[in-house]
Amino acid sequence: IGAANEVMTYTSRINNDGANNDVYNVSVTGVPAGWAYSYTTPQGTFSGPSTLPLNTGQAADITLNLDSQGLPGSGTTTMTFTSQADPVQVLSLAFTKFNSLGVLLVDDDGGEARETVTGAALTATGMSWGRWDLWNWGALTGQDLLEASRIVVWECGTSSPSFTAADQQAVTAFLAAGGDLFTTGSD
Repeated sequence: IGAANEVMTYTSRINNDGANNDVYNVSVTGVPAGWAYSYTTPQGTFSGPSTLPLNTGQAADITLNLDSQGLPGSGTTTMTFTSQADPVQVLSLAFTKFNSLGVLLVDDDGGEARETVTGAALTATGMSWGRWDLWNWGALTGQDLLEASRIVVWECGTSSPSFTAADQQAVTAFLAAGGDLFTTGSD
């Protein structure tokens, strides 16, 4: 989660665990319209397809810069590494940026699918929105909430506990800064 004018930097490491040296074709897909990206490998910095040679047992750090160029919304950009020696060997890494959404939907229902109803309703309004999976992606801060949206829908479902101490601190900071919060759940 970042500000609309903030370039987000994501880092990962790619390993050649195979028995042979290889070259990987690198591609990037899913960049939202109007957004820009670049990525850096040991071979250089690119904004289009490239190749990455790795000897057996070698690792390489990869950095992706995703720039929404001030545009609100969310987007998931995928970097794909395809082995030239064995094209069925493919690694895909997905990176998501949220900023200045109409609504942030916090999925805190513990694996239930209750957010699908709320998501369908938000889509029907035509409003930009994004879903944060709290259980799989981790806790949010008040600043995260503010940078993502001024409106947060917190979907609790039947999970227990809902609103951990960290969640309460985040929501308190968000509300104190003028954010709007809607919570929904059962029991």
